[in-house]
Amino acid sequence: MVQSNKGFQLFANISLTVVSVLCIIPFLLLIVSSLTNESSLIHNGYSFFTKDIDLTAYKYILSNSGEVAQGYLISTVVTVAGTLLSLTVTTMFAYPLSRRELPGKNVFSFFLFSPCCSPAA
Repeated sequence: MVQSNKGFQLFANISLTVVSVLCIIPFLLLIVSSLTNESSLIHNGYSFFTKDIDLTAYKYILSNSGEVAQGYLISTVVTVAGTLLSLTVTTMFAYPLSRRELPGKNVFSFFLFSPCCSPAA
């Protein structure tokens, strides 16, 4: 039988609640800032409570929807191309490491495990 530890459960729940709130707060500030007048942001700074609601940012996005769509298209193309290139290079690099009898396997291993040559460096 598993003994429940109520103290740990309380600590874990409180900790996860605090972390969740800390993750949500920047998004709330972003939403409130997008609804705040630009001059009010310049003079008063960012705040969770706005004095006047202004939808100018949303009007700009809707009036220039072609530019926004082009930005999303470029982001999508770069993401897909980068993922395909990364998968291709990883696969081509992993194949020589999987073959014991392949000549030059030690060279590939050196480039993979050497700190000066690894992709993460």
